[in-house]
Amino acid sequence: MSKATHKIEIKPLLVYKEILPYHPDLFRALGNHYMELYHYDKALSHLLKAEKLGIRTLENLKDIAYCYRRTEQYAKALEYYLAAEQKGALDQVDFQDIAFCYRELSNFAKALEYYLKAAQLTPKSSWIWDNIGWCYQKLDDYEKALECHLKAYHIASQDAWTLRNVGFCYQKLSQYQSALEYYQKSLVHEPDNTFTLRKIGWCFIVVGDFAKAQEMLSQALDIDEADTEISRYAWMNLGHTYWSNNNQEMITKCYRRSIQLYDLDEFVEDMAHDYQYVEKYHHIPLDVYQKMQNDVISWWKSQQSNLTK
Repeated sequence: MSKATHKIEIKPLLVYKEILPYHPDLFRALGNHYMELYHYDKALSHLLKAEKLGIRTLENLKDIAYCYRRTEQYAKALEYYLAAEQKGALDQVDFQDIAFCYRELSNFAKALEYYLKAAQLTPKSSWIWDNIGWCYQKLDDYEKALECHLKAYHIASQDAWTLRNVGFCYQKLSQYQSALEYYQKSLVHEPDNTFTLRKIGWCFIVVGDFAKAQEMLSQALDIDEADTEISRYAWMNLGHTYWSNNNQEMITKCYRRSIQLYDLDEFVEDMAHDYQYVEKYHHIPLDVYQKMQNDVISWWKSQQSNLTK
């Protein structure tokens, strides 16, 4: 039924609603039409009225839940989805919706439970396996996450998001060459994805290819020039790459851009963590590295002082 037809069907029902204000099937029908028109607030009010008047069928409960989900009322959506689950069998779409609601409420263990139920019904869905993997990531179980993302990869090997997730899990498991392999496969499909470019840049730093790291990080920062929290890592890492030719001007410039986006303690902590790679591949003495860091911090403090004057 087309949208135009739904609009036509609604008009007489609205008239009947005034005549028969306690007819549950009337409100149920109006709710269905509004759902098809994506008017979820209106659909919800009519479906809830139908429920109040006695329609507590499996389909009505599911439709109410769906409208709550589409209006981002995830706790209420779960209330109705779980009531529907008690009443009858749900399908894989319902299980995915329940999982999505739990995910939006940051209950990743329950989200995982329902994505796994969905996977039992549709084991060849790369989307479901990717979401299962993502939940395992949020639960810091990167080995299981990798297993699931690889399942998704074998189903849909050209999906950039799947490839990126595989790369990310390999990175978290410190398998950087494998991470680079999958990040670069992902980049073929989304060459301007700044997340992927930044991650490739970091992996190249860890394996000691500072020239390629510099290329990837520069590209990411050229695409996304906004000064965001994520950019602070890219600027810091780009600064690290210039130790390869001891370009003090560029090191200083990048670290200064980075520190402006950082909390000071976190800047010091991340600089301390990253020194191992600068020292390993370019043998920069710790006192030289720390002097650069302290000079940048002094500059930042002077900037902060000027702002308060």
